[in-house]
Amino acid sequence: MALRDLTLGGNTLVSEKDIPKFVLLQRTRDFSVAANTVTAADVLQMVNVPAGFLALGVLVETQTVEWSTSTPCQVGDGATTDGWLTTVQCNLNSTSTDISSTGVYGALNGGRGKFYPVADTIDVIPNNDLDAAKIRVGIWGFMANPGNDTAF
Repeated sequence: MALRDLTLGGNTLVSEKDIPKFVLLQRTRDFSVAANTVTAADVLQMVNVPAGFLALGVLVETQTVEWSTSTPCQVGDGATTDGWLTTVQCNLNSTSTDISSTGVYGALNGGRGKFYPVADTIDVIPNNDLDAAKIRVGIWGFMANPGNDTAF
């Protein structure tokens, strides 16, 4: 067996700025505030997703309920309106947290998350008017090249 010195040429220093960072991007919106009310057909761009982001999952936390009966919503992005949470997974009639799992990008559906090479948004389609709910929408994953933290 031969000894091979592969250290010739020195080492490559990796800056902390270049190490992928695990982050949670989130926004809370209170629809009981008059300026925030929306209709069923509206597409709510809730969270900005920066270019170079590897998303692993999405959550919708209902902090204040909207309806007493089941009226589901969808959570997706500019490419697929229910890519993260389909209408059977996301509901705003009880205080709970819905986490992506079976949408197109979800792990239980063979998905492994989604890489966003260009900036996008996480969108919610409520499928009903909103004038009482308070929800938090978040997306977690890795920033592939976080050298420019201003993207967050």
